[in-house]
Amino acid sequence: MGLSVTDPIERAIDHTTSILFKPFRAGKWLALGFCAFLAHLGSGGGLPSFGNLGGRQEVGGSLKSMAEPVHTWAQAHMALVIVLAIVALLVGLVLLWLKARGQFMLVDGLSHNRGEIAAPWREYAAEGNGLFGFNLAFGVLLVLGIAGIVGLGIVMALPDIRANEFGSRALLALLTGIPLLLVFLLASAIIGVLLHDFVVPAMYLRRQGVLEAWGTVHREVLRGQTGTLVLYFLMKIVLAIAIGILALLGTCLTCCCVILPYIGTVILLPLFVFHRSYSLCFLEQLGEGWRIFGAGETAEAELGKGND
Repeated sequence: MGLSVTDPIERAIDHTTSILFKPFRAGKWLALGFCAFLAHLGSGGGLPSFGNLGGRQEVGGSLKSMAEPVHTWAQAHMALVIVLAIVALLVGLVLLWLKARGQFMLVDGLSHNRGEIAAPWREYAAEGNGLFGFNLAFGVLLVLGIAGIVGLGIVMALPDIRANEFGSRALLALLTGIPLLLVFLLASAIIGVLLHDFVVPAMYLRRQGVLEAWGTVHREVLRGQTGTLVLYFLMKIVLAIAIGILALLGTCLTCCCVILPYIGTVILLPLFVFHRSYSLCFLEQLGEGWRIFGAGETAEAELGKGND
């Protein structure tokens, strides 16, 4: 089946308009905003960020001067540093868990065209917890992979490091390590998009575990669709740029209120709903088995007829 990467844009806009504005309900908007807020915890809410492009020498010198007192303080308060590190780790795990649960809450809200928090939180607890476990394992592997590539580069450049010079070994380490790192990060990013855009909906629709859903996505979505998937990722980049520009405009128009946790998500909720709806509309092209919008309402209606 030929899949379009442009047709879902119009359908996603229609669903976003229907869900949020036909009719507009403040309570529903706030509830969906909370679900979207949870679903994007730790990802900056989707807002664009811009790094400092200048002043590298001044920044480097400043960091070096700041590092010495920090290092001295950390050595003198090692117990406190360890406690803070443990607390930060626990907070990160909680946020990762809430994010996994929130992804199913948001998909459920769009599927049923409702703003509900408690029901999907309970209903999709197993799927959310499974997604959390996968994300945790994937994050650990990501860190280990980056550490391994960096370690390989250090080993290759070790003779030059010991000689305190930039020679052929250091150059070879850079020429080897940088491409490996870029390929590894690109592969990780692709896995992350596939997980969010395709695997989570499969888990929601089929009530499957993560690995089983990966198998479903491979058989029904990825197989034989290489060219379409390349176009899909390119379209995702274009849409991300457009959403980033709109989010930046929203930041300016609201005097930076959108950077506030939850409040920003509520203000920019149409962007979040459209972003999530696009991938769901793309999947719906595969047939009735991938229908998400209205699927929950249809199932409830059929259940009601059966009870009658």
